[in-house]
Amino acid sequence: MDRKSKSSLNSRGLSGAAKVQKVHSSSEFKDLETYDLTNPDYKIHDLLPTLELINQRFSQLFRHAISSIFRCNVDVHFDSVDSLQVGDYLANESTPDIKHIYKSTTLKCSGFMAIESPMLFSLVDIFFSGSGESVNPKRNELTTAEVRILQRVLKAAADKQTEAWGSILSFKIKLADNYNSPISTLFRSDTEIILLSQFTLQLGSQSCAFHIVMPYQALEPVREKLQAFKFAEQDPLWQRNMLMGLMQAPLEMSSRLCEVDISLRDVMRLKPGQIIQADVPPNVTVKVAGVPCYKASVCTVQNSLAIKITKKLHNEEVEVYQHEEKEIHE
Repeated sequence: MDRKSKSSLNSRGLSGAAKVQKVHSSSEFKDLETYDLTNPDYKIHDLLPTLELINQRFSQLFRHAISSIFRCNVDVHFDSVDSLQVGDYLANESTPDIKHIYKSTTLKCSGFMAIESPMLFSLVDIFFSGSGESVNPKRNELTTAEVRILQRVLKAAADKQTEAWGSILSFKIKLADNYNSPISTLFRSDTEIILLSQFTLQLGSQSCAFHIVMPYQALEPVREKLQAFKFAEQDPLWQRNMLMGLMQAPLEMSSRLCEVDISLRDVMRLKPGQIIQADVPPNVTVKVAGVPCYKASVCTVQNSLAIKITKKLHNEEVEVYQHEEKEIHE
């Protein structure tokens, strides 16, 4: 190939490459959202509303259960739900020291619950008719009685977790027999992502952390169910009780039966026993909590003045009535 041919080939290649290049203006990317795929939090971002509602319901159920066991007021407050690496969690010195493994056959996963030992010792003291205050024995091993109380607390937590998740999917939990089984055996590596639900147990002036940990990968098979979970379906019992409570709320019903124009001079001349003549209209507007809702006819029932509902007002009629009333007052 001669020099002329090479020159023409190179020029065609350059021109072809120039056609492939395309310059984008920065305005084309202004609506894009940035995600850090190395951050585990992005994985549960779309599941957080559902998980928070489940944990809030669990905190209410668990509070009633644990207060019933020890016959004292133990408050349970939901703090947060996060995702992080299991190595970072176990390396944190502020994590609760007592950890107990559980297994979920429905989600085919294993996790653990964690509670601080001072709270457990206080609950044991209360269970045996103590005050539960200033109980902080310095030892690593639990007594037989303490293990049994721990299992009762965690069994109540497991049952209420099942109940809290029940409106979405079956989530049955079974506690491991040995409370001090090594947690490291549950995970393949320190970088595995876990889902951490954090609660605070309050007993008098004493408070401690209570954690429920599960591997994030257990949620992947049910991600669509969690995402499709609607607010109206989240807690049917709560919704029904809320509706019943609203239906029992007292409201004021009023209707203007007569209206008389009178001068200030005549008002000043009024005396006890004087009669003011007024015409009662055949039809009136009935207001509920100040909002016009019905049309009614005026009648008498057993020598008492009454109104009979004849028609329910639609939104358009309500707007017309309010507009007319505003013009009259102006």
